[in-house]
Amino acid sequence: MDNAMNKRPTKKLYCFYDMAVSPCSFDFFSFLYAAEVCRKRRKLEEIELVFVHGTKGKFRSDNIRTQSQNEMFFNNVIIPGISLLQAISSFSWKSREEMNFDTINPFNIFPRGYQLLKPVHEYLSHELVSAKVRGDEAGKFNAPDYAVKLAKKFIEEKLDGRKFITLTTREIERDDINNSRSIDTQRWHRTLNAIKELDVVPLVIRDTDRTFSNSLFDDILEAPVASIHLPFRFALYEQSLLNFTRNNGPSTLMLYGNAPSIFFSEFDDDVVAVSEKWFRNNYGMVRGDQFPMTTKATKFRWGDDDTDYVLNEVRAAIDGEVYHDELHPFEDTENVRASISVAIRHFIKCVNFNVMFEDATLLAGISKITQQFGLMPDLVQQIKDIQGHQIPSNTLELLEKNFNLILEVKAETQ
Repeated sequence: MDNAMNKRPTKKLYCFYDMAVSPCSFDFFSFLYAAEVCRKRRKLEEIELVFVHGTKGKFRSDNIRTQSQNEMFFNNVIIPGISLLQAISSFSWKSREEMNFDTINPFNIFPRGYQLLKPVHEYLSHELVSAKVRGDEAGKFNAPDYAVKLAKKFIEEKLDGRKFITLTTREIERDDINNSRSIDTQRWHRTLNAIKELDVVPLVIRDTDRTFSNSLFDDILEAPVASIHLPFRFALYEQSLLNFTRNNGPSTLMLYGNAPSIFFSEFDDDVVAVSEKWFRNNYGMVRGDQFPMTTKATKFRWGDDDTDYVLNEVRAAIDGEVYHDELHPFEDTENVRASISVAIRHFIKCVNFNVMFEDATLLAGISKITQQFGLMPDLVQQIKDIQGHQIPSNTLELLEKNFNLILEVKAETQ
């Protein structure tokens, strides 16, 4: 066994969000939620979060955001967003020169196999797909108490304590060639006025860049503070009767909390991040599926955000239909096939670093699901059959010669 595995494990999960390979974006919250699921799976008590500077400047070098935009997002979104996860005991923002791995057991490191010289990322939800296949316990984001108090005061004083829904808009043009991620303002204007007739207040939360712009709808209330104060935004989502949005950055927050929310989504193959291939290869999703490791408090609605559908959902919420903590199941065979493909690729990556008990439980989860849905039970053959993925020979050897051993492996902390 690697000497590193002999380092004494602690009750803390050290989570490294490395800006050399990870974006300064709402994808951070997918990473954070995956870390929380990992913490619960490994039965650890708290998280120490470390942001690691990029190799050329503090942030990842790409053509998506400027350095000043990254600075703004890091300070105004990511740092305040840490407060949504109560398990975080501390966080830091460090250069590589300040890092020291000498005393950390790999069991206490997230993402799996992270190294300073060969950093890995975990913001694409491969870990969450694997967690769903494995049958892990879900985590949850919660607004901090001070933000909840502010939200309740806003509701009492600005909304007269009435029930309300939110509509979160995406108004930037980047990565939205066909307007698949932005709302139809004319249709939503009609919808929001119809919601008023149900004695429910519609509340619009706009892009940060539009915080101080003229109102999007002349007769619909906006919450500009929520556009620039993330914990307050999240507290409003939690207090809302129902939250509506299209596929955008802030919608990531709703996925991992307990705020009843509906996401209108459709594939757009002209934009990589919302293409059919992207969803299948990273989230294990095909059209009609729900996001991995999310509860029935949230719902992906594939197709149009038509007025009749929205009004029916609002009426159901008024009538008290319960939103609960039960996780979305696999939708069908295609959802299972796509998810297993993601999980196996994630498994291959992980066991090339080290072998842990969670690898055995992942294989057991794959076996269980393939049997439930009548799919091929031969895991080694499934791994060989993954299209377009080159499998290291040492991994195949490990699987084929030591398959039973892998299923019996237990991490030293178990």
